[in-house]
Amino acid sequence: MFVDSHCHLTFPELHERIDAIRAGMAAARVGRALAICTTLEEFGRVHALAQRFDNFWASVGVHPDNEDVEEPDVERLVALAARPKVVAIGETGLDYYRLNGRTHEQMHWQRERFRVHVRAARHACRPLVVHTRSAAADTLAILREEGAREAGGVFHCFTETLEVAYQEISILGGIASALARAGVKTLITDTDLDAGLALADELCGQGYIARFCRAEIRHRGQVDAALDDSLEYFEGLDILCPVINLAPHRPLDAFTDAEWQKRLDEGVSSAFTLIQTARSLLARSHSPRIVLTLGNADHNIACRAGLLGLAASIMPELAGSGITVNSVLAGPMHDDSLDADRHKALAAQIPLGRLACPEDIARAVLFLASWEAAYITGQVLAVDGGLESQRRSFGASAV
Repeated sequence: MFVDSHCHLTFPELHERIDAIRAGMAAARVGRALAICTTLEEFGRVHALAQRFDNFWASVGVHPDNEDVEEPDVERLVALAARPKVVAIGETGLDYYRLNGRTHEQMHWQRERFRVHVRAARHACRPLVVHTRSAAADTLAILREEGAREAGGVFHCFTETLEVAYQEISILGGIASALARAGVKTLITDTDLDAGLALADELCGQGYIARFCRAEIRHRGQVDAALDDSLEYFEGLDILCPVINLAPHRPLDAFTDAEWQKRLDEGVSSAFTLIQTARSLLARSHSPRIVLTLGNADHNIACRAGLLGLAASIMPELAGSGITVNSVLAGPMHDDSLDADRHKALAAQIPLGRLACPEDIARAVLFLASWEAAYITGQVLAVDGGLESQRRSFGASAV
């Protein structure tokens, strides 16, 4: 059975042929479809279609190209997303293909609308349907700044390069590739379905063994499903490599109680859930390893301290089962959303004079996951070009 994840069945030329379209779907073994909303004015028709047919679902959002329509806010989108059979936020994103004489700077209204959708997706726990055309740098920057990884989603109308597709899972992709190329059967889990499947397909196409399972590691049910997948296809689990990308620091007054709890859930609670759930499966291995990788390790000192504290506290207990627990702190990395001057300024702060690349992080993880590291546990390895050591020498707090 196939699923059509993006169809505009309320458009007049399609809606008037809905019975014929459904017959065509059945003939092509398309069993389910997501009806996409492009304006708030259209949402009622989209939702009614999902309610009418048991194999249709709906999204809610405002397309980036639509002007002179009702502008969404977070509260409105979250409320509509709570209705039955509404399973996604979007279609949203950025489109600079048709500027109609305007500059990129004048498209600020698109960027703000996109941010509203990402925030709503996080609050509503719904995946995003992202449209991006001729706007790769801004699209990626907003997804990162707004913490879109927490929601996950798919890219629609994606006309960028494969490199851009990998940006959101760059560290994860580097680690997965390094493990697969070292002969490790690799199960990749992430919330980004399109990029995760593309990465697994690329590795398989190169002759390596890799699978993808969409999962958000703070949800125990999704972790259970991913571990079941590993047990079914790989007959066990030897190496657990949680990758936690820390969100940027924010002032104290910028947090509500719910937002602070969500920040903890994204970091410490997610790692705890994954490790606790995977423990029994790891204990069956002859060489079990946990390598916790913290992306953007200098972004949020509180969450970083919590994650390193978690690793230190569980290490003695897991050592009794032969499981090693080590951590990798990933330093500042190349970011296509930053201009050359900003990259140069960041690199100037690093003793080795350059930003990290995914392969730098992956090699460290690969070592700690290998037989050569069998007697190493409870350690923290900073892969940051000497930045951490430099800060310590000037009296800066390490954690």
